[in-house]
Amino acid sequence: MPKRICRCGAEAIASVRWARESRWCCRMVKKQRWSLDFVSDALTDGRRFRILAVVDDFSRENSVLVAETSLSGHRVVRERDRNIAKRGAPKTIVSDNGIECTSMAIL
Repeated sequence: MPKRICRCGAEAIASVRWARESRWCCRMVKKQRWSLDFVSDALTDGRRFRILAVVDDFSRENSVLVAETSLSGHRVVRERDRNIAKRGAPKTIVSDNGIECTSMAIL
């Protein structure tokens, strides 16, 4: 039986999984996993700002982009809840261990 390749989102870039049976391949669909991350930069006058980005890992669609000079944990929760009300809840939300994502507002 020939070997089959299963590519599951971003993990496929790092490593390719081999399977002998085609049913082994995972089935990734929209709204299964969102990635939540922050991007920061500075304006020409030196003030810093941050952008909250929520991306659907399957479709690579940006569902939330919020730019502010200060993003608190409460604001992150408010934007997450607004996005869930608009698009439905995913199975998993993945984030790093940044200050905004480890506050008591998130936990």
